[in-house]
Amino acid sequence: MIVLDLQLGSVSGFDVIVAFRRIPHLKTIPIIIVSGKNQIDDVRKAISLGANDYIVKPIDPLILREKIQNLDTKNKSEFYTVPIGILKNTTAVISKKIQFIEMSEFGVSAILDFKITVDDHIEVKEVAEEYFGTTSLMLKCLSVEALKDSSKFQADFTFVGLKENQRQIIRNVCKKIWIQQKQAEEKRKEEENDF
Repeated sequence: MIVLDLQLGSVSGFDVIVAFRRIPHLKTIPIIIVSGKNQIDDVRKAISLGANDYIVKPIDPLILREKIQNLDTKNKSEFYTVPIGILKNTTAVISKKIQFIEMSEFGVSAILDFKITVDDHIEVKEVAEEYFGTTSLMLKCLSVEALKDSSKFQADFTFVGLKENQRQIIRNVCKKIWIQQKQAEEKRKEEENDF
């Protein structure tokens, strides 16, 4: 695994990612970016160049440990691939609906109407501002399974490039929901005891 900052002085971390991905024996080694650069464009660029994950400084050690444990170190392809950066318009956007079902400060679980594979990255826009304090949010798929008797899939995602203030917003939302659930449970128990 390679842990890489983007601001290295005389050389850009983006250039280092490209260089590593051109070296055959480094091509499949996971790269985690750890950087103070916290713009979604930096996250997009790092992922598109070949980084596996992106963590914004300051680093939460628990989040870093969780992300390292979830890295897939297996060789992902036996096929010869070439960089296509010299071509124009190599980025595509696919709009698909997903339904979040669980959330923590590490990531989300969701129900999908489409198949996704482990390590795929998706960008969430519509609910990002309301729940995460940003206009756009990058997610990395950690696991996916087909739901029985359905054409849907359940997937677990980790946040990629999340800023600390955004993580705090998520903590607050999770805490609010947890308190509401506890209060509802206590009220239900009180009502049962009254009978």
